[in-house]
Amino acid sequence: MISIYRFIKGVYCVKLSGEHTQRVLNRALMKKIYISNLKKISDNNFELNVSKAGLDIIKNIAEESGASVDIISYSGLNKVFQNIKKRWMFFYSAVIAIVCILVSSSFIWAIDIPEVDYITKDEILNTLSEYGIKEGSIRKTIDYKRVSNALVTNHESLIWANVELQGTRIKVSIVPRTPTPEMVPFGAPADIIASKDGVIVEITAENGEKKVKAGDTVIKGQVLISGLVPSTVVGTRYVHSQGNVTAKTWTEKIKEQKLYKYEKEFTGNEIKKSEIEIPFVKIPLYFKKNIDFYNYESIIKEKNILFATYKEYIYSEYNLKKIPLSLEEAVKIAEEELQMQITEEVSDIKSMNTTFKIIDDETVSVRVLAESEEEIGEQRAIE
Repeated sequence: MISIYRFIKGVYCVKLSGEHTQRVLNRALMKKIYISNLKKISDNNFELNVSKAGLDIIKNIAEESGASVDIISYSGLNKVFQNIKKRWMFFYSAVIAIVCILVSSSFIWAIDIPEVDYITKDEILNTLSEYGIKEGSIRKTIDYKRVSNALVTNHESLIWANVELQGTRIKVSIVPRTPTPEMVPFGAPADIIASKDGVIVEITAENGEKKVKAGDTVIKGQVLISGLVPSTVVGTRYVHSQGNVTAKTWTEKIKEQKLYKYEKEFTGNEIKKSEIEIPFVKIPLYFKKNIDFYNYESIIKEKNILFATYKEYIYSEYNLKKIPLSLEEAVKIAEEELQMQITEEVSDIKSMNTTFKIIDDETVSVRVLAESEEEIGEQRAIE
């Protein structure tokens, strides 16, 4: 392998032939010429790699000894420059293309925001814009963690957000804030009641009087730890109940599933529309507005050029093909959907049980029952 230094200086692959080649090699080595990849072809023929300076010395030695030196090939930086001169148009085009790619990669071309019902895209875009993040802006050093925290701080509907740079795209991920029950001011008289039906597994009362014990079945709204504590000295005392109540609960989900499904079968027919969008103005590049397809899928492609955005809308027609499902397949589809819904609502699931009931020739009712253990105690003020 030719080193970088040898490559810059240039390396010649030469053929040494004649009756006194051994003598030429010995004299060259005595002069400390760099020789590599020495190969013996026959008794009086050798192939070797030498530098430009070494080639001149070997030529002189060979001429004195009656041997001949023939250049087979040359590799080095000079040859690269010679090739560039021969193909200068291709080289400069490649350089311009690379520069364009580097320049374009310095901009933010797209911002991916999920479609949700608890916050609008405009609200998120406004917050990002305050930190210099918008389509067409130059990428610069941005504290994305700080921007993520700003989204949560500025929007009460979010409990978590993440803003991440992926190449020339900004990806925004968000999680909604789950409404929490209104807390009773500490010190105000309050009961701890059941937030849902269940069977008590464990109950501890730090303040207040326990009204149930482990193994009791309770219903939603039932008092578990009472803030009314009877006293033989002062009568009934009103206290702010505190404690923990763990119960075994059950979550049930039911779904009617058809014994068939529809798949998209694309016809190959497409309608394309394009437009140029500049600040405050949209310039359509099409004449026909209506889409003649009954079922179609749309794709939007965008390309930003300085302050303008070129958009292409592609509408692909498809027909719905009815695919029959076996009973097992239909139950499996509904089961997976219901299990996903339950896992989003309930934590610490101990088991899940699936049952089904055939309603008619095309419909089956699937029921998933999940058993879990969770904290069901919540405070309720005593009026």
